[in-house]
Amino acid sequence: MKSESFNEEEIYHVFQPIYDIQTSSISGFEGLLRSKKEPNTEVIFKKAEITGKLSELDIFSIKKAINSYYSTNKSSETVNLFLNIYPSTILR
Repeated sequence: MKSESFNEEEIYHVFQPIYDIQTSSISGFEGLLRSKKEPNTEVIFKKAEITGKLSELDIFSIKKAINSYYSTNKSSETVNLFLNIYPSTILR
């Protein structure tokens, strides 16, 4: 997905494992948005909110995280992917 507001090459995701402490195994991964230009993701989301593009950033991030995760994770094992989004995006 290309967007005038969000440069696909600048925004990427890292995937933090989520551990099940009862089984000592990974139960999934949380996709975390990052930027090559802005190390503080709070600034990215604040700019998107100020310009009325918060839902657009959320949707862009969701699609990019899913594509990125599944293109790099070729395992046949099913793993949960967790993504944070703003409630306003769901309501929209």
